[in-house]
Amino acid sequence: MFLPTFYWGLACGHDTEAHFYRVAQLVLNIQNGHPFLMWSPDLLRGYGYPILGQYAPLSYWLIALLNLTGIHLSASFRVFIFITLFFCGWGGYHLGRRYLSTAGSFIVGLAYMFAPYLIYNSTERGAFPELLGLMLLPWVLASFDALQTRRSLQTFTRSVLLFTLLVLSHNVIPFLAVPTIGILWIARGWENGELRNHTINYIWPSLLVGVFAFVLTLFYWLPAIVELQVTHSRGEAGQTLHSWSYYGEHFIPLSEMVRMPDEPADSNLNNPPLTRTMGMGQAILAVVGMAALLWLDHRRKSLLGWVLIGTLAIFLATSASDFLWQARPLPTFIQLPSRLLGLSSLAAAILAGFAVDGLIKINTAFFSSRWRPIARWIIVFLCGLIVTVSGWPWLFPQYCSFPVNPDALGIVQATRWEESGRVISWGGAASGETLPVWTTALPPADQLFADYEADVPPQRLVIEDGMVLETWEPAIAGDVYQLQVEQPAVITYQALYFPGWQAWINGRSATINPSEPHGFMTVEIESGLSEVEFRFLPTPLRITTGVISLIALAGLLFLLGRGAIKGREVEATPQTDQSLSFVALLGITICFLLIRMAINLIDTPIRADRLVDGQLQMVDQSTNIPFDQEFMHLGYSGPAVVQRDEPFEVVQYWRPLDSIGVPYGFGLRVADDEGRVWSVEPELPSRPFTHTGFNSRIGWQTDQYLRDGYILSLIPGIPPGEYWLEAEAFQRHVAFALTPEFSQGVDPSKARIGKIVVESGRRERTVDWQINQNSPVEVNSALSLIGWSVPESIVWKPGDRFSVDLLWRSDQSLSDDLQGQLLVLDGAGDVLVDYPFSLGGESYGTSLWQRNRPIRDRLRWPLPPDLPSGSHPVVVEVDGRRVDLGRITAEAPDRLFEPPAVAQPADEWLQIATLLGYDLEFLDDGQSLLYLTWRVEEETSTPYRVFVHVRNAAGEMIAQADGVPAEWTRPTTGWLAREYLVDRYRLSLTAGEWEGTTINLGFYNPSTGERLAEVTLEEVNR
Repeated sequence: MFLPTFYWGLACGHDTEAHFYRVAQLVLNIQNGHPFLMWSPDLLRGYGYPILGQYAPLSYWLIALLNLTGIHLSASFRVFIFITLFFCGWGGYHLGRRYLSTAGSFIVGLAYMFAPYLIYNSTERGAFPELLGLMLLPWVLASFDALQTRRSLQTFTRSVLLFTLLVLSHNVIPFLAVPTIGILWIARGWENGELRNHTINYIWPSLLVGVFAFVLTLFYWLPAIVELQVTHSRGEAGQTLHSWSYYGEHFIPLSEMVRMPDEPADSNLNNPPLTRTMGMGQAILAVVGMAALLWLDHRRKSLLGWVLIGTLAIFLATSASDFLWQARPLPTFIQLPSRLLGLSSLAAAILAGFAVDGLIKINTAFFSSRWRPIARWIIVFLCGLIVTVSGWPWLFPQYCSFPVNPDALGIVQATRWEESGRVISWGGAASGETLPVWTTALPPADQLFADYEADVPPQRLVIEDGMVLETWEPAIAGDVYQLQVEQPAVITYQALYFPGWQAWINGRSATINPSEPHGFMTVEIESGLSEVEFRFLPTPLRITTGVISLIALAGLLFLLGRGAIKGREVEATPQTDQSLSFVALLGITICFLLIRMAINLIDTPIRADRLVDGQLQMVDQSTNIPFDQEFMHLGYSGPAVVQRDEPFEVVQYWRPLDSIGVPYGFGLRVADDEGRVWSVEPELPSRPFTHTGFNSRIGWQTDQYLRDGYILSLIPGIPPGEYWLEAEAFQRHVAFALTPEFSQGVDPSKARIGKIVVESGRRERTVDWQINQNSPVEVNSALSLIGWSVPESIVWKPGDRFSVDLLWRSDQSLSDDLQGQLLVLDGAGDVLVDYPFSLGGESYGTSLWQRNRPIRDRLRWPLPPDLPSGSHPVVVEVDGRRVDLGRITAEAPDRLFEPPAVAQPADEWLQIATLLGYDLEFLDDGQSLLYLTWRVEEETSTPYRVFVHVRNAAGEMIAQADGVPAEWTRPTTGWLAREYLVDRYRLSLTAGEWEGTTINLGFYNPSTGERLAEVTLEEVNR
């Protein structure tokens, strides 16, 4: 059932690339004769990276050994995953046999093997060391349980070996295993009565196993813990170069703990949702198992231990346990609360197996002996199908193209920089979290790259003036140089300093000083000819711990030889073995395979090909709106009816129509017919928990589509009614909005993709009303103005769109729809602006209002171009009552009503203004200033911009500019008829380059890109 998943390729997990190149580096180190080198010389563009000594090495060694047998690296990963998942199921079955019948244990194995979190680690996340740790976990727990009940050399050595492998498999899973073993140890002892009678005799074998295992692995974990202190992973927030996420971002909401994915798996989806869960089938059967434990066999204390383990794991994985994470160093060791899903999945699998045993026990009471085997087969089949199907949606991943067997150049290229200097792919490091603390800025990306491209050893020594490199002996873990220098100097070796690096000058140890800011190694050297050697060697701590681990291994062998581990044997609690026949097991397996094959071939809620002929299937609302032939808005999924005080989720889908070479972004908002926005617009959009980001520049293909999810919150007090969902697409680097083919809205850059109905809800929640003034004013006996917002800190200019929010509440039902006026006054109290409006809007007048339910008016309108400067009172008048809302400050520009002098006259009419002429000024820096003189012909409410294109005699554009007139200070919405403006633009042209040029200029709407008018000036005079 796993074979089709891993046959087609290596899944594009979030950490897959990092683990892939770590193994590639390990293989290269082995081939170069340094199998235990704790340094990665080729990572981070050849500057080296201390990664191999910081992470548990077992999974890397197993994959490397597969690769060294002749299997290429990508296939080695896939074989490793396939075998690991199989052993997860076998380990679950083996552990289940300590508690359950064959049938129940069979379900334990299936439930654990198909636990969504385990498959998620193998596909979407690519956490292969953690997957190996979760595979070993049930084997370790079974061996410790066997040690409690049958104390022998065989069980002892098996426990030591398995726990040692667990410590070497992953950095975190052993920490989870220790308390788990403790809980199960107490539960089993409670069940057997051992805790009361033989406590010490009961404890010491397990403790001895732990001591041996931890000492045997001392060579790995103690140096790793010590050396992590000098990496950025232990640095203070905001002072590191890496992007290691905050642990609180990885809490699993309780509502997400048990669920299926949001939508079917689809290979054409660029960024599938990130669903982390226990598994719906596993959870359902676990609840049944707990009920069976309570009502059928409450004496099974050992299984009560699993209930406690599962409950604690779920608790620690949710934000309810945040106080523990803050009070204890849990983030340092566990890092991601979501890791607890692995442990809760194992607990759920055990309880699911007990549910099957309970159902079989009930079946025995209800059916005759003739029908019991068939009923038992049906129970196991249905339960197995439930837990298996729960994991199948994660078996259809995205695939990436990895090199067959990357060489040193391929490892170097794995770390990729943008032109800005930001790392976009770390290669062998998830996010640069183990950079040495001495590295406070990243070195240049290509300093050593030419040597790697030439397939020669990288020359890391910086040769400066006065230095002559006589000879050089390169090596994978250091270099030896014969260097002639004229005078004492400080030499730089371009590799990141980390404990283990040593330097010698003429055979004497030299002090290494990390340089600023890159952390390269520097040493002081005297004049003359010197031999300089840099070498990465095991630290004294690694040597000492290695010796101790070897001594522990010798001690274990000695104990085995002497037979010193003895103790009385205590049998486990006998289990009734209601085994399934081989034929039944074979039949179940064949049925599962047939269902799996059917899912591969047909569209189902588990897997589907949703993009058909460019159209998206299985979506709530199909749209197919082109945006400037760059993107197609395919549709969206979301509720048709929402409550005004509750957030709601909307997912929109986009497909590129062409190759994408610049970063793009998308947006979504709620607006009314007049274009007023009613959704909260945070600085960063709020995303669903399962949302996966997408690279805004690379990896978008025209045969793929993107999932763009939002959690939208409505402005408190929004009037119930119908509203539009408006979508946008824009270029991030220039903030240029793409224009949809079908806009229909007030803002042409937004496409109205559908409608939602906002309902008032059953009750008003206590919320932040998002208003500046919260001083209730009674308008009449039934109506109060409970708050308002007037942006008093802004200096307004004529033509700006002024905004006021008013929050109302009626204490009793109103029979009429009230009208209001918003007034801007001058110093004498005369009305400058009179803006009439209907309270609650045209579609939700006051006669429809519910009692004591606040309603907001969002008033937006352009200030008139003749608004005078000064501080102006703003008042609202309703039913004859005026309420003072505050004051606004206006600043009218200096205006010209006499035509200024023009060096180069013209008389070109461009609808809203006439171009009277232009002038040129040439600057010393090779730039030119173009002055345009306008006479305003008519006032406009559209904020037009001016574009200027300069072309040479061949018609080629050689310079351009565009913007709001008068260097962004005089928007066209504030122009007065018959006034004159001098408009200036800077152009990158020298005086000589103007010869024979023409100027094309005019007005355009920045929202649509549509030109209002334009003119071409021939034979420009200098």
